[in-house]
Amino acid sequence: MPSRYDHQPFLPGIELWTQSRSELLSYLEKRINDGQTSFIITLNPLMIMERKSNKEFNRSLETADVIVADGRGVRWAARKIGKINPPLIPGVELAEELIGYAAVKGLPVALIGAHPGVWEKARENLSKKYPGLNIVAGHHGYFNETDEGELIDRLASHKPLLIIAGMGFPRQEIFLYKYKGRFPGAILIGVGGSLDVYSGVKKRAPVFFRKTGTEWLWRMLTEPSRIKSFWRLLKFWLWVKFYISPLPKNGV
Repeated sequence: MPSRYDHQPFLPGIELWTQSRSELLSYLEKRINDGQTSFIITLNPLMIMERKSNKEFNRSLETADVIVADGRGVRWAARKIGKINPPLIPGVELAEELIGYAAVKGLPVALIGAHPGVWEKARENLSKKYPGLNIVAGHHGYFNETDEGELIDRLASHKPLLIIAGMGFPRQEIFLYKYKGRFPGAILIGVGGSLDVYSGVKKRAPVFFRKTGTEWLWRMLTEPSRIKSFWRLLKFWLWVKFYISPLPKNGV
């Protein structure tokens, strides 16, 4: 895998963006102007643990053009293991900044993900917030492999230059990796539950949780079904705390 521009090594197959957020936006603008496709992964601790068993997800990581540290857990691990200090760039914030940029530049945007009806509400709210925003296509995230071909054909026909995919990891990353060749010159980014936030269906964690790096705790308190993620986060903490060797690069 070639070295990514302005990234520094973290783990085998993973480098992290180490410049400021404003420099990242300038870099992505240049890539758009040059007609280069930009596949972005906003890395969190659960994604790092996913590498142990998911080869498809590993491939998406290895082919991403930009990987940013989405959360303090990744930055802590990067400092301890990689001896680097990447900036915190939450995916929900980065994606919205890209949406704002698209509105100013008149770039066509596609939204994919969330429950039926949610992406439409997100489109409505974002269009009010960013006058001039051109959302040319969208679809909920509840589709199967049988529907993918027709969905991709329809999305590609609109030639979006920004694709926001909120289907949860690792599905959204595998999906974008699989079809990024159909969207030349576009920015593709997975945003987890951000469409729910943009639509107003859910709210981001209060500022206190964001500042203390405990958004994960807020999500578990408000969504008890996420409790299973706690054990994976605990394994991540133990792995970093007593780090001996990297996780397998290509799964096990």
